Amino acid sequence: MAPELSTDEVMATAPSEVPINSRPAIVQPTAILSGPKPDAKPACPYCGRSLTHDRSRCPMIRAKDPNIIEQRIAELKQDAVEHTDNTCAHAIEALKSALLRAKKASSNVNSDDDS
Repeated sequence: MAPELSTDEVMATAPSEVPINSRPAIVQPTAILSGPKPDAKPACPYCGRSLTHDRSRCPMIRAKDPNIIEQRIAELKQDAVEHTDNTCAHAIEALKSALLRAKKASSNVNSDDDS
């Protein structure tokens, strides 16, 4: 067994003479440290808020005001230019459907007011 070396002796000794078990361990970064932060929650692709709801309960999908939905579609189209994934395209299609429903609902309300 190798004799125990003091810190001063280890520093003064050439690296090839230092026993392997007395060299300081090199700590490598792990995937855990380089991964996403645990407090970072995914965002809803439709409303952009933290994902705490199903699509059917998304406030943007359920919105009654067509102007709000049109504004979000414009934001997503801007994001789609910057990102090449299909997430924005799917969200835009779903919001267009919601927009048609909102416009239909608002036209029915307006036609009821006229009678």
